[in-house]
Amino acid sequence: GKGRKEGCICVSRLRVSWSGSVMWDESSTFEVEVSDVSPAVAALLTSSPVDDGDQRLQLKRWSTKAGLTTEDDLEKAVVDITDRKDPADVSRVARQVVRMMDHESASELVQRRCLRVIRLLSVLNPDPESDDLHQDISSAVADVAAEEVVELMKNNPDDQNLNELGVMALLDMTFTETGRLKILQAGGDRALANVLNRFNSHEVIRYHALQTLSNLSYGDEDNKNHIREAGGIDAIIMCMSMNRDHLESQVQAMRAIRNLSFRAAQNQEYAGSKGAVQAIIRAALLFPEAETAQGEVCAALANMSMLAIRNRKLIVDLGGVQTVLRAMRRFSGEHTFQEWGASVLGHLAEESEEVREMIGDEEGIDVIVKGMIQHKQVPKVLEKGSVALKNLLKCDINRDKIYYCGGLDDLLELLKSVVKNHRACIAVLESLSAAVKDMPDNRTAVGAYGGARHMIMALKTHPRNMDVQISGMAALLALIKDDHSNQRMALTSGLRNVVMIAMKNFPSHTEIRRLGVALIGQLGPVNPPGVDIDFVEEEFIRRSLDGQPRNTDVSSLQSGGRRPTREMNMRRSTSMKDTSSIELSENKGRLLLLNRLRWNRARGSTRPNRA
Repeated sequence: GKGRKEGCICVSRLRVSWSGSVMWDESSTFEVEVSDVSPAVAALLTSSPVDDGDQRLQLKRWSTKAGLTTEDDLEKAVVDITDRKDPADVSRVARQVVRMMDHESASELVQRRCLRVIRLLSVLNPDPESDDLHQDISSAVADVAAEEVVELMKNNPDDQNLNELGVMALLDMTFTETGRLKILQAGGDRALANVLNRFNSHEVIRYHALQTLSNLSYGDEDNKNHIREAGGIDAIIMCMSMNRDHLESQVQAMRAIRNLSFRAAQNQEYAGSKGAVQAIIRAALLFPEAETAQGEVCAALANMSMLAIRNRKLIVDLGGVQTVLRAMRRFSGEHTFQEWGASVLGHLAEESEEVREMIGDEEGIDVIVKGMIQHKQVPKVLEKGSVALKNLLKCDINRDKIYYCGGLDDLLELLKSVVKNHRACIAVLESLSAAVKDMPDNRTAVGAYGGARHMIMALKTHPRNMDVQISGMAALLALIKDDHSNQRMALTSGLRNVVMIAMKNFPSHTEIRRLGVALIGQLGPVNPPGVDIDFVEEEFIRRSLDGQPRNTDVSSLQSGGRRPTREMNMRRSTSMKDTSSIELSENKGRLLLLNRLRWNRARGSTRPNRA
């Protein structure tokens, strides 16, 4: 080419040759039979480390660096000649590098350098404040290079250096959905399993291969099943067995099992049958003070016990309950331990009465409640704790234990402090509902702590949240059922008003209608001094059930007034006859009726309660 003394460019062939002190791997000439590979990329990737000043100046034309004196500089120079903010340009350079790496005359040194350049291109992040551009660049590189990297690993199964760089390059591509998909389509999961089996004793390869498999199993269940069929789970469990004393390998392996088993029933069953539960419990015993290991133990056991009944029995038989509770106590300040620990206990207590009693005997209820209180600002801790408590409190013995350990008072204090968070409200209300259901002593205790008032306050705070309304009404129904003291407290706290608001806001929701009718049915026999069930409220509920239109302001319909007398009943009967001709289907007519009824009430005309 013109102006280039050291090299020459042909239309269909690229020939790069240097003189002087540069030493080549195998020959003094490197040829690539592609026309679109730039001389800069070819020169930088095929030359040895540069010592001569003149050659350093020559290379400077293709790099933004002032000098290239190390192998790292030569590889980074390829990145420097790209437009880092243009994914298309990065993809173009990556395609050139891949073609050089895949060429039949490329030496092992060139292939290694190409792999390192692909890694550098995959992790480019021109704009640290925004991750979108980095995602686009990484996806572009994976689209071009993933298949070739996997193929290189398959064709060189015994080359430790190439497989090490190949695994690292694949790892850098797994942080985008495109990268994960391309690797799996190219058979990368099987290549990684083979690498783990072949280089099990190589610490760097083992660590990065486990991390890559973990990232590949993130998300789609089909991907997880594909990794299982490729032998990935077997390779991971073998790594745990053969590297028992290596903390990082155990952590990465458990993280991979955790991802592979999340909501994947077949993987949970398969991993359990291959000894994954035993390997996880063993890691917990070998590293009792390692926070990362204990955290992954809880997370992996939670996912392994999610759907697999056999794994639950294994976990219990191998001491998993005690292992999880020990981790929850030891790292009580970390919300992830409380979340995953409660999840494990909830799964184990889902069906077995014996396991529920065991967890209760180990003071598991107290640990769960304390974790919920300590991390009340983390909705997931409250949700997982609520599920665990609901399962544990199916056992009467445990409902006695939550009473004696002060858990009811703690839950009510928790409800007061998280009342503005709808997700937290739902979790605590469901826990309270399970605690007081069919337990008179627990109802009495919750009532004494002001339970009805706090539950009604939660309903008032979230009037248009359907889940809060269902959870709160169910908890109130469990609390006031056949308990006159709690019924009176609920009445004076405005229960009827919140029930009517819920039925107004969700007129067609079957569960809310059912709970509303049940609550009003519980209130029927109650006739405390100064509190009556007014006819207007009964009529309002009837209209809610019939699905008729309602635009009435229900805030004025709260009961009250004096006890009815015979004279008042006569007056009320007359007043209702006077208003019978008013058309209730019109807003104006309803308002006139309400005004007349309010006036009658002010005069003392109210309807008596009916037992």
